[in-house]
Amino acid sequence: MRFEPVQTDDDRLNAYVALFRICFPDAQQYNLPFLRWMYRENPEGHAFGFDAVANGRIAAHFVGLPARTMTAGAERRALLILNVATHPDHRRKGLFAELANRTRTAAAQAGFDLLFGVANAQTIPGYRLKLGYQDVGGLDARLGVGRVPPIDWPAALAAARFFRVWTPQALQWRLRNPANPVDAWTLGDGVTAFAAATHYPGIRAYAERGDAGHVTSATQPGRASFARVFVGAVPTGARRPGLSVAIPHALRPSPLRLIFLDLHRPEYRLNGDEVLFSFLDFDAF
Repeated sequence: MRFEPVQTDDDRLNAYVALFRICFPDAQQYNLPFLRWMYRENPEGHAFGFDAVANGRIAAHFVGLPARTMTAGAERRALLILNVATHPDHRRKGLFAELANRTRTAAAQAGFDLLFGVANAQTIPGYRLKLGYQDVGGLDARLGVGRVPPIDWPAALAAARFFRVWTPQALQWRLRNPANPVDAWTLGDGVTAFAAATHYPGIRAYAERGDAGHVTSATQPGRASFARVFVGAVPTGARRPGLSVAIPHALRPSPLRLIFLDLHRPEYRLNGDEVLFSFLDFDAF
């Protein structure tokens, strides 16, 4: 078994596609154009992490995408952890922890400040108990119409102690997701709305930002359907009444939880009531 840094040439990306199709057979987005976009075209930098290689094939993969966050009032370099996979033939060999720890050490040496991601009920124990990540809390999931939910943006940005920072270049890259392009349109008062397809006909994922500036949609605006779903977090006190309801946990395909690890201060903890987060900030849609 060899351990190698994540690579982004086409041959290695095709090897990741093969692994993902085995590990995530229901996920249709994994192909070469998608991984080129995700791993190689991100303006914040190439994908960063480690692979376990056995007999010339990828046995396990732990990776993060470079991102910027505002954390405790300071802009910090981060990795968004995603696409973690282990081939069925190589599970229960400790590869998840091995690759995660190698990534953690190398990321700190490369100048990254923190790691964050979204885990489900199956993976959260590994991150929390084996790797020391903070389980910040469950993401809210709401279904409704109009602005889901309405947000007081000055209050949200003042209260948030953790949110993702999108440069114009990075945001345009995010909108160009080849597997699921994101619509963007202006609501007024400096607020931009975003929408993307979900697995459910007639329902669009919805998010807003009050600090996005001018953006150009990757697709034609106005495609946001009547029904909208919000997955994320809004700081306490910044949400306003609207026409939406919380989706019961029993009806969610996989309740999602935000995870976080400060590379320089592992004891540092986020307050889940001070987090601003949406589908734009991770890879749900």
